[in-house]
Amino acid sequence: MQLSSSFSSFLVSVLFAVTLSDRSHAVPTEHPAAQNSSSGLSVHSYASRSTHQLIVRAPEPITVPLQNIGKDQAYYASLFIGGNPVPFNLLADSGSHDLWVFSETSPQRGNHNGIGSVSSPQTFANLNRAWSTGYEDGQGINGAVFSDNVFIGGKGISGMVMGTAQTATQDIAESREDGILGLATGRFSRTGGLTLLDSLVHAQIIPEAVTGWKLSRKADGLNDGEIVFGGINSNKFDPNTRITLANIDTNDGGYKVALDGIMANGAVVVGASIGIIDSGSTDITAHPVVAQRLNAQIPGAELDEDGEYIIPCNTQTVFVVGIGQAAWPIDPRDLSFSRVRGRNGYCVSNIQADEDRAANEILLGAAFLKNVYHILDKGRNQVGLARLR
Repeated sequence: MQLSSSFSSFLVSVLFAVTLSDRSHAVPTEHPAAQNSSSGLSVHSYASRSTHQLIVRAPEPITVPLQNIGKDQAYYASLFIGGNPVPFNLLADSGSHDLWVFSETSPQRGNHNGIGSVSSPQTFANLNRAWSTGYEDGQGINGAVFSDNVFIGGKGISGMVMGTAQTATQDIAESREDGILGLATGRFSRTGGLTLLDSLVHAQIIPEAVTGWKLSRKADGLNDGEIVFGGINSNKFDPNTRITLANIDTNDGGYKVALDGIMANGAVVVGASIGIIDSGSTDITAHPVVAQRLNAQIPGAELDEDGEYIIPCNTQTVFVVGIGQAAWPIDPRDLSFSRVRGRNGYCVSNIQADEDRAANEILLGAAFLKNVYHILDKGRNQVGLARLR
């Protein structure tokens, strides 16, 4: 998901940020769920301590599974917060910065997991500050800032500052996930605390501020999606195809790369552009003129009465995205989304128009990212791509 422009301009005061940055550190305690051997949580965070000796282990990457939501609509990672024994399933979003979850007192909570003084009585701390955030698609939340311990991949961070959703727009309230895990480039979230990635680095739990991504395709039946925090998984990609690109996003705190162009049916459809890497978006979105040009390459594509492109579900059109002087094809199965009611054999296209998208920018969501292994190197301000094995 992409943050709205009004929120992209938000700045955290330096004094407040420095104060909070010193609060996150490794937690040498056991999460309640660790009593269940199936949880995978270790007793200690990253260093083993005893009264007789101190063994400091070098930080190692953490691998967290990514689960599909719907037909590759989105991907969630699970983590624990405070004393709540139920995991929080959070949308893994490289297009935003914040970690937030539903408040346990939210009237819109429904079946979502929530946090508060009831579910986490020992460590939950209400910081008595309101906060809100919004996204490019018009969705947003309002809530409060809190701190609590966070456990991910068997490791723990104490006193991490996060946000709750007390109220949310309809699509967020009706979504399957319990919140959003923002993994864009900003060091501080809009709650005023360090982002999860920077908290893990600051606490010396992981070696560096980099994430390695494999988004699975439900049609493949492998369920092998994952995020590696602090490193990459070289078993997931062909190292001979790996390229490294400069992140050219200078304003929005996300990840953007230079596109050489997009081809289909043996011809260049779109010339040099800017590609926005966004794991929190399902589809590929572009300026209406560009979106029309792309969908026109798919035989049978139509613009329906709601202004959405629909295409034959069994399309065989192959788009090839040029990045770093290398060709990155999109599997035709990734061009179609949900089936269209009343139109046998038609699906919603995963290439859609966005009137707010700049004419030279194309958002590359999961429809593209499923076809590559991508590396988001926040520390070096770079993006890596490689062919999947």
